[in-house]
Amino acid sequence: AHAEQQTKVLPEMIVCHVRPWLSLSEETKSALDVARGYVGWKEDGPNTGAIVRASLSGCVRDGRPLGIREGVAWCAGFVGLCDHESGECHTWRASVRELVSDAVIARTWREVEDYVAQPGDLAVFKRDGKDPFIGQEGHVERVEVSPDATGALTTIGGNVGNAVVRRTWRIGDEKTGNELVGWICRSGLTDQDRVQVEIAQAHSMREMMRGMVDA
Repeated sequence: AHAEQQTKVLPEMIVCHVRPWLSLSEETKSALDVARGYVGWKEDGPNTGAIVRASLSGCVRDGRPLGIREGVAWCAGFVGLCDHESGECHTWRASVRELVSDAVIARTWREVEDYVAQPGDLAVFKRDGKDPFIGQEGHVERVEVSPDATGALTTIGGNVGNAVVRRTWRIGDEKTGNELVGWICRSGLTDQDRVQVEIAQAHSMREMMRGMVDA
């Protein structure tokens, strides 16, 4: 258990809580910058390939690494990959419903009609009629350009047409069953929001450490 803490828990603590403070320079990339760099990467086959493996490599649940390599939807994992490579500390999730649950706990969930999404925020969608807000499957993309007066915006997402894709679309024009559900705010947080995010991150770290000890 001690070896696990040294090789897995300590490095993650450094990445999440130390690296952001040490890498505040002009060269620091945001998660959105990282996502832009992946636009055009494609799967080798259905949910397989280097971009899929990278997106799923760090996913955790109940404080434990999932160890998923390929074969499953990876849009949520791609969000985690971009967060990780930018040094932003958010729990790396394999499913959209977990991203939504984390956001509700951290008070960063925003209803569609009550918020204008900003670059870097996450747009959350239903998937084939299933709603991630009630614990079902979903899809997620990162906002690159905020909605204009007509509701048109640009997002970047993984597992879109078997690739990382930049697309411009209009709120309300989504395909039936794949409608926009809400936003996860990653920008413009209030001080109270930041406290809630830090509490959620600390909870996640405690769960991971507990999982390592119990292993």
